[in-house]
Amino acid sequence: MKDAMRNGVLLAALIGAALSAASAAEHKTREQVRGEAASAARAGEITRGEVTPEPATPSVRARPEVKAETRAAVKAGTIDHGEVATTPPAASDAAAKSRAQVRAEAASALHLRRPATPSEAARK
Repeated sequence: MKDAMRNGVLLAALIGAALSAASAAEHKTREQVRGEAASAARAGEITRGEVTPEPATPSVRARPEVKAETRAAVKAGTIDHGEVATTPPAASDAAAKSRAQVRAEAASALHLRRPATPSEAARK
């Protein structure tokens, strides 16, 4: 029993010593951290912003050729340019109905889904 308690106390002391040593090693000043980050960035170990370490894939087509193809596609209506849609949206079934028809459908659907009250059930 005494050995078990002694082992538990010893284990707790060892864990506490290890944690305090680890936390003492982690305390750095702001200037130290900034200096390490700057040296790592200069060495190319870390990137900043949207920089990627992979080089861009070179294009096999000339820029004027690509721009001319894009202008032709926009003019033909094949693709949209910017935020303006050149192709009209497809007409839906709901757009072909009048307001009265939609309201009548909604009222009918609500009436069909509503459970009958006891007095209504007795009348049927």
